[in-house]
Amino acid sequence: MKITYINDEFIATNAQGNVIGKLVYEKWASRKAHATTHYAEFFDFTPKSFWFGQISVRQNSNEVATVKMNWKGNVLIDIKNKNDVTRFTVKTVGIFNKYVVVQDSFNNELMAFRADSQWKTGHHNYDITINLGFENLVTDIFVLIATYAVNNIMNLQKAAMAAGAS
Repeated sequence: MKITYINDEFIATNAQGNVIGKLVYEKWASRKAHATTHYAEFFDFTPKSFWFGQISVRQNSNEVATVKMNWKGNVLIDIKNKNDVTRFTVKTVGIFNKYVVVQDSFNNELMAFRADSQWKTGHHNYDITINLGFENLVTDIFVLIATYAVNNIMNLQKAAMAAGAS
């Protein structure tokens, strides 16, 4: 699976190269975004607070997930089901934080993102590996929500590097 940044869109494709969804930010450096899946499902990503500390993911005004950064620099994704909330943690691993992984509440790695910096655009493309046994859990919208979370981490790292360079 891949995420490719083209013409201001993060396009998710499966192993066969078929588009499974798109993530589009309202403007450069914005936290507001929307996602569409190949099933024509539409999701809005909007800040819940002034400081953008928590993002609400909504489908038809129903909140389906929240995305927020914790004090460790990880991103927490809470997926809301009918009467339940399932938490996932998105964090960097490896030398130079080259990989970003998505873990469930038992620290099982569901998927890993390997970033490929695109210096011309200032964005990243990602190669995604979904670990065996989790293929049914990782839906198209979950991939797009996880991509949103990974983008938050990568943007934070870019800002920290830029601040250190000045």
